[in-house]
Amino acid sequence: MIASETLDALLGDGWKDYDQWLAEDGPGIPDRVAAAPEGTLGGVECRWKAPDESASGLFDLRVLALPAGAMPASFVQAFATPACDASYDSLVCRLVRVEDGVAILAATLAASEEERHGDALTRGIDAVAASAREQGVTAEPVTPTDAWSTNGTCDEVGGAVADLTDGTFSAGYWEGSEQPEQTLFAEAGVAQDCPMYSDSETIPEDETFRIFTVSSYPGGQWMWSDLVDGATAVEVDGAAAAASFATADDEAGDLYVTDGVNILIVGGADVAFNIDVAERVLARSVE
Repeated sequence: MIASETLDALLGDGWKDYDQWLAEDGPGIPDRVAAAPEGTLGGVECRWKAPDESASGLFDLRVLALPAGAMPASFVQAFATPACDASYDSLVCRLVRVEDGVAILAATLAASEEERHGDALTRGIDAVAASAREQGVTAEPVTPTDAWSTNGTCDEVGGAVADLTDGTFSAGYWEGSEQPEQTLFAEAGVAQDCPMYSDSETIPEDETFRIFTVSSYPGGQWMWSDLVDGATAVEVDGAAAAASFATADDEAGDLYVTDGVNILIVGGADVAFNIDVAERVLARSVE
């Protein structure tokens, strides 16, 4: 998406693909292929890690390119100038521009709102726009069908799993908040994240406190083989296929489920609990 020599100028010599950095030097996050709802829209996202002590002052650079019609005007307007939003204990600064039918988002982590890196974000967008023009890239979105499904709203998902606690599950993030890209993909109908956690005021003392997320990817079957590469198949009632990278029932690990068209990922809890959640969500969707 951006030529190596351009990344050298933007980030400094010694930059790495972000996934490579996570695997080699990152904070111990498992090496997994992430879901890519932008691909369902015909888009692509790339991210790179700047070298430590980079003269650029950047920690990273992430770019997202979508067909212009797939990015709402409100999103474009919100980031027409560099703007920063909280992401856990960090800030993410974003800039968006539409060039030749391509909506391009550039983003980077920042230490403060004063440090918005507007020049670097602009240069990142310039590089992506130039690459798209030179390569003549054509978007190939997945065509929506009546079989696309999010398995219900987050309220309905919460209701489906309510019997898994003797207390209640609260909807929302235990820490952090929904990011603008998540809102964009939800509004576009290609992803829905439903975070939940045990309500500390109602959970019984002998019950495990849980923080988990149910994520749906309508029309996401195209990414199934990449998501579960190396995972172990597991049985989930109502699923066409299911897999997990964790194998013991009490081992934490994301659960990947498909009905042959849509993908459901349950993460943050142990395998047995994730399976219980997935079976209830799938059963609710066919009622």
